[in-house]
Amino acid sequence: MVLMMTTSSTITTIMMMMMTTISDTVDRTASEKGGPN
Repeated sequence: MVLMMTTSSTITTIMMMMMTTISDTVDRTASEKGGPN
């Protein structure tokens, strides 16, 4: 049970990091293409 909780927490953290990275990439791409900003 503890192992599952730790794994779930790790996966959640990784997902958060991935989402942040993707958001940064999208923002950067939009800026390069002369997007909303």
